[in-house]
Amino acid sequence: MNRISITGHMIMVLLACLVLQAAPATAAEDIPTSITSKTMTYDANAQLIIFEQDVYVQRGEFELWADSISVYLDKNASAAAKQNDAEGPAIDAGQINRLVAEGNVRMKQLTKSGECRKATYKVSEGLLVMEGDPVLRDEGNSIGGQEIRFYVNENRSEVLGAPGKPVNAVFSAPKRMKK
Repeated sequence: MNRISITGHMIMVLLACLVLQAAPATAAEDIPTSITSKTMTYDANAQLIIFEQDVYVQRGEFELWADSISVYLDKNASAAAKQNDAEGPAIDAGQINRLVAEGNVRMKQLTKSGECRKATYKVSEGLLVMEGDPVLRDEGNSIGGQEIRFYVNENRSEVLGAPGKPVNAVFSAPKRMKK
C-alpha cells in the first residue's frame, strides 16, 4: 500500500464533516446546522438516525451532499438516559458514536472541495476516513488515492494507494512575477 501525508489546509474540508459531532457550543460557536433530505428515520432501540435521498447539510460556509447520512448514537449513553427517562431512549446528540455519509458524497467550503463514495467519522477515535475514489481539491491542488484518513486529534493525515490505484497528488504554484 502506498502512503503519503498531506498538510492541514487541504484537510480543512474534511473537518467540516464533523459538523454533526456534538460538542457543547459556546456563543461564539453557535452556528446552526441545517440538514435536509426526502426522508429521516429515527430508531430509538438501535440509537440510529438515517437521513436519505438528496441529503444536504449546511453549516456556515460548509456544504455536504450525499445519498444518505447515518448518525450512530452511543448505545451505552442511551442506556443511562433510559434509566433516567421512563419514556425510553432519547436522542442525545452529545453522544454520537460515528457518522457515515454514503453515495455521491461531496463537500465544499470556500475554495476547498472533496468527493468520495463513503465518508466515516469515528468520534471516539477522532478518525475521519474517505473511501471510494476520494479526492480533495484546493484551487489548483488536488490529492487522491484508495483511501484518505485524517486523525483529528493528532492533526495528521494519510492518503493510501493500492495496486492499480496509486496516490495522485497535483500541486500548483502561483506564477512568479518578472522583476
